[in-house]
Amino acid sequence: MLIRPLEGVLRFASEPVVVDLDNDGKAEIIFGSWTQKGSNLVGKAHILDMYGNLLHEIELPTAGDWNGALAAPTVADVDGDGDLEPVVNTANSGICVYHLPNTNNARILYGTGRGNFRRTGSNFSCALDSVRISGVGFLSINNAYSAAATDQTIQAQAQNFTEDLNLTTSIPVTFRGGYDCQFLSNTGYPIVTGKVTIRSGTVTMDKIIIK
Repeated sequence: MLIRPLEGVLRFASEPVVVDLDNDGKAEIIFGSWTQKGSNLVGKAHILDMYGNLLHEIELPTAGDWNGALAAPTVADVDGDGDLEPVVNTANSGICVYHLPNTNNARILYGTGRGNFRRTGSNFSCALDSVRISGVGFLSINNAYSAAATDQTIQAQAQNFTEDLNLTTSIPVTFRGGYDCQFLSNTGYPIVTGKVTIRSGTVTMDKIIIK
């Protein structure tokens, strides 16, 4: 919480994200803020250096009698140009995306709130997609299976999946589970809770627990 005596209102800060924007080994801190309702003021998007000194801030859009960003921003290359963009969810003006020039070599150390894009509190480096085929992401095992071609391998992270598996196509596929957040190694086990139906084709399963 921040009180600026000349304003006479309360300001609050969101969770931060941490990014080394210029890859100099000294991380920057990015967060949003909001003001109390009825203040007729808006919060801001802030960038501080590793010592807490202000580097840059920008006011969020005016909307109603207050506005601001209550949740942590997310930092990603949204438009594929190589530079990063902070994505800020505001209380009264929707989602705002800002451009950070010359950040194509930045290192994202903690890129979103509560550890990952689902904000579940687990490893901060987890990929958004929990299942992949040849680098293409899916959010469920069934979706990946429906898109699989003959002899492809479906990779699943070592997490819990609650879904019924309907394995009814006539093609051979392999399920390989237990991958880490970036699909670099598979030393764990995913747990699938649900029914499994196999009607045709061949299914090879490696490191998958089905309850």
